[in-house]
Amino acid sequence: MTKYTTLTFAASPVVRMLVLLLILCGVPATGLLAADDVHAANLRVTPTVRVFQSCRDAVVNVNTTQIIRQRFGMFGDDSIFRRFFNVRPYDRNVKRTSLGSGFIVHPEGYIVTNAHVVDGADQVEVTLADGSALPARVLASDSQKDLAVIKVDPPAGVKLHAVELGDSSDLLIGEPAIAIGNPLGYEHTVTSGIVSATNRELPLSQELSLKGLIQTDASINPGNSGGPLLNAYGQVIGVNSAIRGDAQNIGFAIPVNHLRDLLPELLSPRTLNHADLGGTLIEKRVLTPPATVRVELMWRAEGDAEDAARPVTTINGQACHTIVDAQVALLRTHVGQTVAMSDGTHAWKLQAKQPPLSDGVRLAHASLGAEVRELNDAECRALGLSRESGLLITSIEREGPAATAGLEAGDVIVQLGRFRVGSLDAIAAVLSQVKEGTPAEIYVIRKGHIGRTRVELRSPNHGSL
Repeated sequence: MTKYTTLTFAASPVVRMLVLLLILCGVPATGLLAADDVHAANLRVTPTVRVFQSCRDAVVNVNTTQIIRQRFGMFGDDSIFRRFFNVRPYDRNVKRTSLGSGFIVHPEGYIVTNAHVVDGADQVEVTLADGSALPARVLASDSQKDLAVIKVDPPAGVKLHAVELGDSSDLLIGEPAIAIGNPLGYEHTVTSGIVSATNRELPLSQELSLKGLIQTDASINPGNSGGPLLNAYGQVIGVNSAIRGDAQNIGFAIPVNHLRDLLPELLSPRTLNHADLGGTLIEKRVLTPPATVRVELMWRAEGDAEDAARPVTTINGQACHTIVDAQVALLRTHVGQTVAMSDGTHAWKLQAKQPPLSDGVRLAHASLGAEVRELNDAECRALGLSRESGLLITSIEREGPAATAGLEAGDVIVQLGRFRVGSLDAIAAVLSQVKEGTPAEIYVIRKGHIGRTRVELRSPNHGSL
């Protein structure tokens, strides 16, 4: 074995270049650097270590209690029923924990995860990096894109750590990819690999495929779902979503740009707060390699073209650097309050108005072809639901959208499209924005079992004179 003599070199650029060349040629670095230099370099602190240390506090464990965990068994092998309801068999009496992961995108408790982690859940609990557990509520979810936003209320005086959202428009095949999550219940596990490919498509069923996915060989296992896929700068580049059961070291993540583009809808004040501001926010991004994302926020009033949108730098005097900052600022606004916006030079105000929410019954009849009412306390207890967790279908229009989708009187609607609907106001907020022929997924409980089908909604003005 060759024994290298430890030499001491002057710290000159020429010598450092020579050392680099020798390292690239395979000569052991420890034989050329002074012992103090090797120790000072701290070769143990790799990019993966740095990313984990800076981001671990933003990654959470998402525990859910499902309402039901079994197929619609009382219908046997009815092929017509199977056509409309796509559910997986669950044991309804067993609580499953550590079902998924998530990551904090705003210090006030806004968390991103996968839709499939929280869809169908009656209770959601989030475990933070310090081990504390907080109840969470689902704000919105989109099963077609497998993305959801949930919310926890941090304890007084506690500011949660949020992760930085990156940009997925220029991913390099072979660049580092780091996943943090809770695979198989092992909390805050980090795995690393590379971006193996981009723009992959993964069929999940005959009706649903996830498109434009990032493929990675960073180990992703059950429980990683909803956790972040990060680049070497600690920025989220994707949301870990799926693995192939017949493959090894092949995982998939939803590009972070899909999330950024969807956030204005998932965090809509009109739907979540029933506060109509008469427009929407748009986030425009410019990426300067290697990882600087410059964001320009724009406010577009309803009816205006996109090129008429106005730049926004502050909302109610608070600087907004990302679409998350801006949407959270808007969600602090309630009906009757005023929102002050500024582009840095000019300021203007918006009044939060009450949309037409009192006619939830009329809108459900017009768009769904169903009569609905809110559940009472006894009915909620019988179904194992929290108060304001669903709407009971009391009658149904023959050959209407609900009937065509396989729904029946006695079903309890718990989610319509991206949003939970536990009250007439909630379903009115969703249905007041639909257009003729809009397809939407609808989750219902039938005799203690949960199922999902797809309904083609009619216009809210259907049947009006």
